[in-house]
Amino acid sequence: CGGGAGPGRPCPFSIEHILASHPPAARAPRSSGAVAPKAAPCACCCCGPRAPSEAAAGWVSGGRALPWPLRLGPRPPSLAAPADLGGRPGPQRRTRRHRTIFSEEQLQALEALFAQNQYPDVGARERLAGRIRLREERVEVWFKNRRAKWRHQKRAASASARLLPGAKKPPR
Repeated sequence: CGGGAGPGRPCPFSIEHILASHPPAARAPRSSGAVAPKAAPCACCCCGPRAPSEAAAGWVSGGRALPWPLRLGPRPPSLAAPADLGGRPGPQRRTRRHRTIFSEEQLQALEALFAQNQYPDVGARERLAGRIRLREERVEVWFKNRRAKWRHQKRAASASARLLPGAKKPPR
């Protein structure tokens, strides 16, 4: 084990060490409706006396080690995010990003590059974004949407060509 265990010391990440460091009640199968006893904090390298700093560990809350096994669920009010404490009932609405309105010059530059290359690499997108004063992410999304529009137009054109009465049928 490379977890810092010295000679004669068990590996702190072995299943035997993990199971041995917890009381049997914490490992017993739970019957429906029964309340499990509060588990003691483990003594592994994360929570034990040689634990790394609180910021690096991420396993310490309010100056105490979190119980094992950690139960995931709704956050207690003491750990709730500031947005959760607004006092308004119901789910919070997520703010939407504003829709980008492209100028004529920006659209002309985007369309000109699209005519040359429908899949510009990140360098080409960054250069174009710098020239037309847009973020590269917006240029990337514009190309993605423009390719979707192009595919849609191509499908519509081929479908209308098949439906025209005077059109020649393709050879089989």
